[in-house]
Amino acid sequence: MTYETAQRRYVDDPEFHALVAHLQSLIGELKFTPAEIREAATFAGIRFEAQASARPRYVHENRQGLSLGDPSVTHHSASVERLQHLPDVGD
Repeated sequence: MTYETAQRRYVDDPEFHALVAHLQSLIGELKFTPAEIREAATFAGIRFEAQASARPRYVHENRQGLSLGDPSVTHHSASVERLQHLPDVGD
């Protein structure tokens, strides 16, 4: 993610704006350093991915044919909808 991309997202995305403002206030209150915030964010991502990869996956058949899914999601469009809300990796 570039500074320009982050700035655009800060202006256009209210949730991202709120997160940045909160993190900035934690830094300003001397509760965490910028390095600690980065470490915590990285660790949260690692923990989330580890938990997500530990979830059982299976291939199920639905009206559109076979698809890779999560046992808790029984309808293909629900799986696609969940995937559309995942953040881009590498930005």
